Amino acid sequence: TLASAMPEGPRDTTEWYTGVDPLAIVDENLLAYVREHAGSSILDLGCGTGGYSKRLQDDGCSVQALDVNEEYVKIAQSLGVAATHFDGQKIPLPDNAVETTFLFEVLEHVPEPGKLLSEIRRVTAKNVIISVPNCTFSFDPAPVTFSHNLELDHKNFFTKPSLRQLLSEYFPFVHVAQIEPWDRSIVAKLLPRTLFYAYRLVDNLRLIKPRVYFRLLAEARLED
Repeated sequence: TLASAMPEGPRDTTEWYTGVDPLAIVDENLLAYVREHAGSSILDLGCGTGGYSKRLQDDGCSVQALDVNEEYVKIAQSLGVAATHFDGQKIPLPDNAVETTFLFEVLEHVPEPGKLLSEIRRVTAKNVIISVPNCTFSFDPAPVTFSHNLELDHKNFFTKPSLRQLLSEYFPFVHVAQIEPWDRSIVAKLLPRTLFYAYRLVDNLRLIKPRVYFRLLAEARLED
């Protein structure tokens, strides 16, 4: 039986997702962003178990998927996703093969992200959409960290400026935003229900500005 969510705690993502329902871990906001900003042909790079590719295919999109994890590729293929194993360095596609490439929670695992971005630029004709864990904010001196920073195979820890700087080396037009306010999530867990409803009311009126965000979402384009 597949779990509907990932358990908490330190994890090695090379095997963490094998027992989790691929469709249950799709982030609807990220999916909506791809739907709005992607071109007619899409590459899901680092597709994992294929949840995003499956949803986009069901929408009628033309999607190719690649991952370095052979077990994940098999799971994606079982969903009907056009998934292929690759070595993590050379993307097995010709120049300008797709209009849009997206990488969700991938770049932080790549030992040499610049080399991969060079390949992505080669095969992508329009734009690249990337999400990574947000390390812009520090909780020091409190011993607190986001759960995604417990992943044992992270190689990079991006801040908003460092992600923008890296992408700007390969793409002329780059926008990076902090998304998914952490404040709201933690308040929901800590406040009594009545106080939380009051907080939501004030928040919905935009009288409270979030300070801490869980993710970075970037779009890098070849044309403005």
